[in-house]
Parts: sequence; structure tokens; C-alpha cells
Amino acid sequence: MESFRLKNIIILILLLTNLSLAAVVVSRQADHQEGLEQVRQQLVTLFAAENVELDEDLISSQTPPLSRTLTRDTQQEDDLAAFLLGENLRWSDQGGGIHLYGSDWGGVQFLDNGSFDAAGSLSEGASAPEVCRAFCKEFGYGDLTFSSDGTSATAVLPFINQVEMILVMTVEPGFGGQKFMADQMKKLGAVRGLIDTMNPQCELEVDGGIDPDTAPTAIEAGANVLVAGSAVYGAEDIAARIEALRGA
Repeated sequence: MESFRLKNIIILILLLTNLSLAAVVVSRQADHQEGLEQVRQQLVTLFAAENVELDEDLISSQTPPLSRTLTRDTQQEDDLAAFLLGENLRWSDQGGGIHLYGSDWGGVQFLDNGSFDAAGSLSEGASAPEVCRAFCKEFGYGDLTFSSDGTSATAVLPFINQVEMILVMTVEPGFGGQKFMADQMKKLGAVRGLIDTMNPQCELEVDGGIDPDTAPTAIEAGANVLVAGSAVYGAEDIAARIEALRGA
């Protein structure tokens, strides 16, 4: 009789434990669903700020697997590798979604999230900026050159007639949330003067620490394309923040 009673108690304890675990799982799922719902609403708001109506029901509630957020285009990988490395390519699957192309000129490693790393030697008479500009034109990117802290405005002179945009960094490249470097405004103004004189169709972009307070300073110095990351995505009201930047 005592053994039977003990078994019942053990079964009851296991049942209560399972019920508690189930309650925790349900609670976490509810929190996850609530988080997804907030993200979906943020996306709708962000698109609305660009005058685009987005149907919330079209946004998937499924979280994409890590490192597989882009559709892999193996044909484009072939084309990119051939452009950078020439003919007679060697291809191998390195596992983990990594494809490696190699030639006598170097190698390109493609990841399954759409990114790639390339390293190689330049042909005689070629320069890295020339190869980068040719790459951008071949694959549909705007022709771009950039200037960061420590680079003088005159560094753009060899390319200014060949590019569609010049970027002046107002933070140290690397991570978001840095403070706006106001001391770069003199260089920004100098680059604007060179553009107006030598290539008026060229855009002048500024990136780093741009928010409603610093945007007017950059515009006054000559920028006509502004990049804002943390100031937008870190705002409680994204749409209002975008409108504030547009009104700068």
C-alpha cells in the first residue's frame, strides 16, 4: 500500500514538473511572438515613412536561420570570381556553406549569407582603385570613392572625374553609435568645392554620427546624401526620426 502511494506521489510530482515546464515554454513563445509583432509593426512604420504601404500580413513571422538570410546565387559567384581572378578557376566546397575559388592571381571565398572575401595580385599597370571602380560598374554598384579621417580632400583628385559619389566619413570606420566628428567639415567643404568645379554631377555623401542635430552641419558643409543608422534604428519613433532628418 505504501509503495503504491509512493508511486502516485512520484507521478504527481513529475506531472506538476511537466506542467511547470510547459508553462515556461508557452510564456517564452508568447514573448517571442510579441517581439515578432513589434518588429513587423516597425517595418510597416519604416516603409510608411518612405510613402510605401506595406501589408503586415505579408511579413513572415518565421525567423530566418542564422547566416541564411539571403538567397545564394551560384551563377553570380562564378561571374564575380571570373571578373576578379580571370580564367582557369579552381573551385572547391569547403563545407559550412563556404565556396572557394582560386587561380594564379589569388582567391575568393563566398559565404552562404551573400558576403565574400577576395585577395589577390594586380595585373601589371592596374591599381586597386581602378579594379574596384570597374567591379562596381560591372555589377551595378554606384561608382564610389571615400575619404576618412587622416585623408586629405585632394586625395580624390585622381578619381573625381570618374566617380558618381564621394563619401566622407565623420566617424572612424568600424562600428555604429560613434560621436560625429565635426572637425571633418572643413574637408567636406573642400571636397564639395572640388566636385562643383570638376564633376558637378557627383554626389557627396557623409556617414557617421548623423542625427537631427548634426545633419544641418553636414548639409551646410556641402553634403547632399546623408547616411543615418543608430539615429534611426535606435529611435523610439522611427518614422518621426526620419521626418526630422528630412527636415534638417
